Amino acid sequence: MAVESPIQASDGWFFGEDKTLRFTVSGDVTGIAAWLVQFSLYRRKDRTQTPLLVKNSPAAVTPAAPVPPATTGTCTVTIAAVDTAALSTSADDQFAYVLRRTDTGNAQILAYGGAVIRSAVLT
Repeated sequence: MAVESPIQASDGWFFGEDKTLRFTVSGDVTGIAAWLVQFSLYRRKDRTQTPLLVKNSPAAVTPAAPVPPATTGTCTVTIAAVDTAALSTSADDQFAYVLRRTDTGNAQILAYGGAVIRSAVLT
């Protein structure tokens, strides 16, 4: 089941810095550790929906098995500093992301929402 989970300014994601994002996944999470999962970041105003950044499991997205009898799991997305260094072009940039399962026959959106990436120079 898709969960809206915005990445807020208070989450402390800055352009040009390493960041680890963690998402809680609910529903049937049986076998989550073996899922293929993809994180895609988009510019909100981009009507072509071309992702600016894509991270895939197992290299950059790590689904984790829940501790039984839990019905939730987690997906950890690792973003390197170089991935966001050149994304900011103006103070008005707005981003959105989608975290989706991409297994054959199991494609589904797990989490989505707006994303705030802050400038290292805080005003």
